[in-house]
Amino acid sequence: MFDAMLGSCNVAMAKPSGCSVKLQARHPAFGLSDTEREVEEPLLEDGGHGEYVQELDGFIVDSERCLPPRGRACEFEALATMPVELIAVLPANYKRGTPIKMHGPHGPVEVTPPDEAEPGAPVRYRLAPMPEFRIRVPPDCRAGSVIRFERSDGVEVAVA
Repeated sequence: MFDAMLGSCNVAMAKPSGCSVKLQARHPAFGLSDTEREVEEPLLEDGGHGEYVQELDGFIVDSERCLPPRGRACEFEALATMPVELIAVLPANYKRGTPIKMHGPHGPVEVTPPDEAEPGAPVRYRLAPMPEFRIRVPPDCRAGSVIRFERSDGVEVAVA
């Protein structure tokens, strides 16, 4: 997974497998509504199995290899973290609409709790990217298998 995020290609490095699914392109003029995103669409019928891959409205961008400035030997550091849930209990003197500071993975994070949050109540915030795909694992795949498919823009993706 990290090879796909940090490398210069758009394919995750993983063990080869016989599982392959082609992603059906959406019409570019129409986005999916929230209810449509919840409905799975069969994209490939193969041997009686119903393999499903649904492209969601993700905000993930393709990785790109960065070269160091000319004449300098250096490495770039990509600051990233695994998805995490921040949890805090609102203080007894909390006033609605007031931002609070939570301890994030790389330091303090300032958030404004929802209007319905009460003093003394816990608040939770999930720091994670939105999913880019909804995938149902084909029945002929096992743990460690790789599902390969093509996004609507033609980029090949492999999910382990």
